[in-house]
Amino acid sequence: MPIHEPYHALFKNLRRLHKILPSTGDDRKHAELLLDFITTEQSGTWHKSLEVEERRCRRIAFRDLCLLYFTGQTVFRRESGWRAYKVGRIETGADFTCGPLRVHAYYLDFDNMGQSLVPHLEVLTISPYQYDREIRDLVLLPEWYVHNHLKMDVLRDRLIQRGKKYWAYNSRPFLQEYSGDAWGNTSKSVPMQVMVDYTTASKKSEDNMSHSLMNPTCQACRSIALGFAPFPQGSYSHDPEFCFQLGRYRKGEDCEGKCMLLYCPSQVWAFSFRHKTWKQVHVSHLIDVKVQKPEWKDLRMADMDRKTQLDLMVASYFRERDSGRPIFGRRQGINMLLHGGSGTGKRFIAEFLARRHNAALYEISCSSLPQAADSLNIELRTIFSRAANWGALLLLKHADSLVQARLGRDVRQDNLVSTLLEALDSSEALVFFSASYSTEHDPHIISRMHMALPLPELEAEAQNATWRHAINNVQCLPEYDREDLECFVKKDSCSPPNGSFGSMNGQEIKSCFQAALALATREQPRGQHISLKGDHIKKVLGFRDMFKEYVRKTYKYYHGEGGI
Repeated sequence: MPIHEPYHALFKNLRRLHKILPSTGDDRKHAELLLDFITTEQSGTWHKSLEVEERRCRRIAFRDLCLLYFTGQTVFRRESGWRAYKVGRIETGADFTCGPLRVHAYYLDFDNMGQSLVPHLEVLTISPYQYDREIRDLVLLPEWYVHNHLKMDVLRDRLIQRGKKYWAYNSRPFLQEYSGDAWGNTSKSVPMQVMVDYTTASKKSEDNMSHSLMNPTCQACRSIALGFAPFPQGSYSHDPEFCFQLGRYRKGEDCEGKCMLLYCPSQVWAFSFRHKTWKQVHVSHLIDVKVQKPEWKDLRMADMDRKTQLDLMVASYFRERDSGRPIFGRRQGINMLLHGGSGTGKRFIAEFLARRHNAALYEISCSSLPQAADSLNIELRTIFSRAANWGALLLLKHADSLVQARLGRDVRQDNLVSTLLEALDSSEALVFFSASYSTEHDPHIISRMHMALPLPELEAEAQNATWRHAINNVQCLPEYDREDLECFVKKDSCSPPNGSFGSMNGQEIKSCFQAALALATREQPRGQHISLKGDHIKKVLGFRDMFKEYVRKTYKYYHGEGGI
C-alpha cells in the first residue's frame, strides 16, 4: 500500500483478517502484533469503523473520514445537482488530521467518438475540519447513508432518468433551446439556441479522460475493476495490445444495464450561437427546438423566380447532407452572396431560410475575425467546420472586406481575400455572405458563389409587408388595434409623397415600431392591454425627421453652406 494512501483499509477488513490468520509461525505473530496495535492504540478509530460497518454512524471526525469511502463504493455529491460516483481510491497526506482528503472518483461520460459512456476520473478534495461533523453535512455521502436517511429510490430513479437524457446526446449533434443562466447576460424573453455536440470534430475538447488505477488498462478492464462496465453493454472489448490485464474482462460482465446511467454528469457542454462560446449547462434546462416553419409569403422578395431558386438550393444542400450520398463524389459547400444596403433584408433572408429548414443560424461578424492571414485561416476553417458538422446556416455579416477585388495596393487586404478563397475551396458548409458597400468584388470570389442576390431598397409594397410583419409579431395587441394600425400604415404610405414611410428601410421600420411600442407600453396602466395607435408611430417618425433635419443643417454649416 503506498504511503500516501491511508491504512484505514485494514479496519474495514479486520474481522476477515482474524479469520484467515495462519495457525502458527512468524506470520501469525506479525499479524497479531498489527491487529493488537489497531485495536488498542487506535481504539477510537476501531470503534468508529464498527459503527460505519453496522451503519450506525451519524458523526465522524476528519481523521476517520477514510472509513466512509472504499474502492468500488457508490458515493453521492450534492454540488450542482446530485451526482453519483464510484470510488477508485482515497489519498491523504502523512498526517491524516492536517492535509486534505482526496477521493479519486469515477463517473460515466462520453468517449472521444460520443458512441459510448466510459469511466472518467474526477479527484474530489475534502478540506480538513475540526470537531466531529454530521455525515449529512459532508460533501460526499456514502450510499448506505443515503439509503437509510434519504429517499434513495426516488433519488436513484431521478438520476437514472437524467442519465437517459444525457445518453440521448450520443451519435450526432443536437440543436436545443436553453432556458438557464449559464450565460448571465441573456434575455429570458428570447429563446437561446445552443448546440450539444459530443461526436464531431467541432465538439468541446476537454482532456478529462480517466486514468488507470495503477497500471495501463483498457476501458473494458478499467471499468470492471471499478465495478461497472461501459454503456451500452458490450460497447468495449478487451484490448490485448494495450492492456496488462490479459483478457480477464468479458463483454457485459457485471453490467447493470441502464442503472449505469446513474453515474452520468448533471451538465453537458453546449455552444451558444448568440455568444459564440461553450458552457456547461444542466440537461434539465434543455428542450428540443420548437419547429415554427415560416410562411412562404413572409419572405419579402420581389423576384419570385430567384426566391424559388434560393429555397431549392438550400433544400438540396440539406437533403444531400442528410442522405450521406454526395452528388459530386464528396460533400460540397454552397456559397451565397447577398448584396444590398442597410435594412434591405439580408439577415432576414438567412434567418427565414434557417427556420424554414429547421437549421441553426450561425452568425459571425467579419469585423470580429482576425486581421492576420494565418490566424484568419485557422478561424475560418474552424467556423466552416462547425457549420458543416452541425448543419447550420452560416451568415458572415459585413463581409465587404473579404470579397472586394484584389488591386495590389494593400498587400494585407489582398492576403485576407486569398485566405478566404483557400478556405472556401475545402468548405462543406452552407455560407451566406452579406455585403453592403458599392465596391468591386473579386472575380475569383464571385466565381465560387453559387448564387448572388442584389437586394434593392424596399419599395412601398415591401415596406407595408414589413410593417404588417412587425404588427403581427406583437402577442398582447388586441385585434382591433392590429386592424387600425394596418389601415394607418397603408393610408400614410400611399399619401404623397409616400407619406412619412417613403424612405424607410427594414431596420428603420423595426426600430420605429419598437420605439412606438415602448411609448404605448409606458402610457398604459399596469395589467391592462397595450393600446398601440398610429399617433405613437407618428410621434417616433417626428423625432426621426427632426434628427435628419438637424444632421442636414449641421452638414451644411460645416461645409460653409449656411448656419445651424
